[in-house]
Amino acid sequence: MNRVAIGGLMVLLLAVSPALAATISVGTHELLPGTAVGADSQVIGIWVEAEDGDPPIAGAVIEIQVGDGGPAAGGTTAGPRIVAVDVVSSGGVSDLPGNPERVFSQHPNTGNVGPGAIVPQVASVGTTLGESSPGVPAPGFVANGLLCTITLDTTGFTVDDGPWDLILSQTLNGATVLNEDTPEALPIPLTVADGSIVIVPEPATIVMLLGLLAAVPFAWRKRK
Repeated sequence: MNRVAIGGLMVLLLAVSPALAATISVGTHELLPGTAVGADSQVIGIWVEAEDGDPPIAGAVIEIQVGDGGPAAGGTTAGPRIVAVDVVSSGGVSDLPGNPERVFSQHPNTGNVGPGAIVPQVASVGTTLGESSPGVPAPGFVANGLLCTITLDTTGFTVDDGPWDLILSQTLNGATVLNEDTPEALPIPLTVADGSIVIVPEPATIVMLLGLLAAVPFAWRKRK
């Protein structure tokens, strides 16, 4: 086989072989109705899963949108308000099962950077690695774990409202990116599966409904 043929084969293989890509699966998140800031149940986690061979990263920009962005962003559907996005706070997140730590919190970083909530349903927060010692950049790492937490406010919304898309792939402010640990800081391949937000009844309401349902057969027997 000559060099031209070998070169053509390599181009073909590169064209049909999927690139390794980290994955963000946003998932479906259940929130309580009419609940403001300070409620543990209103903090949700966004996770990233690395593939073997993924390049180390040195930064991230997390773009988040609820529904179509809401009226303040030119959308038509109001939804839960984004109160905070946290990429870097250290320590376990007690609001989430397993008390996980955010992946960037385990490395020197520049803190949460960015505008935060741009409008109530659109937010942007990022960070980059800092220095491991004066003048020495912290080494990149392969992102695998809790990428960030989002705090939401459902004041004014009930179980009759929603659901809403929870978008990180392509928001009105752009797409979520993880930046490779190189001078160019180019985005690494990233697959984002957007998710959703649904409002569910308060636990006390569920218990009351179950009690009412349990009483129906008893009342029916008494009538007979």
